[in-house]
Amino acid sequence: MTPAFEAAFKREKILSMSQVKDILGTGSRMTAFRQLRKFHYFTSYSHKGMFYTLPGITEFDEFGLWSHRNVYFSRHGTLLETISELVQTSPSGYTASELEIRLHVFVQNSVKHLLDRGVLNRKRHGNSYVYFYSGKTREQLTSRKRELPGHGKLPPQWGRVPEDIVDYLATFLGILDEKQTRLYLGLESLKLGHGGDILIADLAGVNFKTVARGRSELQSRGITAERVRESGAGRPPIKKKRRSSSSE
Repeated sequence: MTPAFEAAFKREKILSMSQVKDILGTGSRMTAFRQLRKFHYFTSYSHKGMFYTLPGITEFDEFGLWSHRNVYFSRHGTLLETISELVQTSPSGYTASELEIRLHVFVQNSVKHLLDRGVLNRKRHGNSYVYFYSGKTREQLTSRKRELPGHGKLPPQWGRVPEDIVDYLATFLGILDEKQTRLYLGLESLKLGHGGDILIADLAGVNFKTVARGRSELQSRGITAERVRESGAGRPPIKKKRRSSSSE
């Protein structure tokens, strides 16, 4: 049974738990994991850990990451372990958007969990919050401050956005619906040009994909005015009185 098991992984590269059980001819997850452990398997950090692969199939990059069919794996293990490792080994820490670009998954919940556990620290730098490894915060923050302006930095004319402006932005976004939010942020990204999606996402505290989608919708010029107010809301229409006929 083992040769068929290995052959399936070599052919498909990644398998779900249901596929593993089918190959092994078992309905037991325990049996499936027992077989997987013999090969020191990897579990995907994306797709809620639904996929598995084996050493020798993966070709991890310099960050210890590998993907197949948009399913992502890490040499470091889970998403929490991977974020911890990436931040720890980074010279200057990561913003949430930088982590999402690197990992191709939403990271906010995982980052918050690591903050709560004291694994990471968060510091305001320029217009973004940057996450540093707890034991290297001062060193990484110093390195971040020395970085040259470029991709992911605000144009010189912007300078540092005051914290009260950031608070006003959060208040303003709070009264917009989802579509209005992404279109407004997409517009601000267009004003900045290259790198605007990441900058605006960091400033607004949203996923950079939200900003990118809003920008793309504006550029496509295919936006339609959709009803925001619920049907029936607002003032009722004024009914016209029927004019009395002369026979009445």
